[in-house]
Amino acid sequence: MGEWKMDKRCGFGISERSDGLKYEGEWYNNRKYGYGVTTFRDGTKEEGKYKNNILITSNQKRHLFLIRSAKFRERMDSALNAATRASKIALQKADIAISRLAANNLAAISLNLL
Repeated sequence: MGEWKMDKRCGFGISERSDGLKYEGEWYNNRKYGYGVTTFRDGTKEEGKYKNNILITSNQKRHLFLIRSAKFRERMDSALNAATRASKIALQKADIAISRLAANNLAAISLNLL
């Protein structure tokens, strides 16, 4: 999930790997770039400012950075809300498709019995 530009991650996004590693934060040119949080499989977190996939500032400077990036926090919350809404809509559409498929199957069965 996230923003893409010219087929590369750019802007805010979330990346979850199958081995349990998760990154939530800013991307530029398909690399971690800006504020982000990496959560490892064991639950530990690495949080701070990234540049070219490398953590350059850690938790100690995090509060100062967050104060300066209120707009980023708003964008992050907005993206999370949009993703949540999209997920609910997708689930509703899946339920509708399943019910229509079941109705079509029942209609086909009843036509074959007549």
